[in-house]
Amino acid sequence: MVNNSWCNNANAVILAHACSPNLELPALKFRPFYLPREFTSVIINTGYIPPQANTETALCELHEALTQSQTQHRDASFIVVGDFNSANLKRVVPKLYQHVIFPTRENRTLDHCYTPYQDSYKALAHPPFDQSVAALQDTLDDTDWNMFRHSTDDVSKFTEAVVGFFGKLVEDTIPRATIK
Repeated sequence: MVNNSWCNNANAVILAHACSPNLELPALKFRPFYLPREFTSVIINTGYIPPQANTETALCELHEALTQSQTQHRDASFIVVGDFNSANLKRVVPKLYQHVIFPTRENRTLDHCYTPYQDSYKALAHPPFDQSVAALQDTLDDTDWNMFRHSTDDVSKFTEAVVGFFGKLVEDTIPRATIK
């Protein structure tokens, strides 16, 4: 499930997979097409700590897995993402920065993204995806399609206008990420 424009499957490797009643943590190593010279690869750890888990045990297991991965791959860029429920990863790995600093589910921040790079990523709050789809649908329903039909007799210009309109709708409605 890796975007082929970022990294192909030949450059993606499963490093490890921790699975216990307290923690699920696959670790994946990628060698993207474009990567700053100081990094040999990108290692993404995707964690899940269930609500009923022993949080202390889960954090210990997570710390051990991350430390082992960082020791073995010193020149890799590390990203830790996931749903940690009530656990706070900063307690066991204080040198990582949490990039999601707003509620992601009601008044709680369940979705986390940690890296060792303080200003490398800025997460932006957007409406839930189902609300984005509803806003997009409302705009499409309210559009005066005759405006496009009557604007020109040239099929190429008509197509260009409609495609431009859809592009603008997507730009205004679908969340985007800016990466430094």
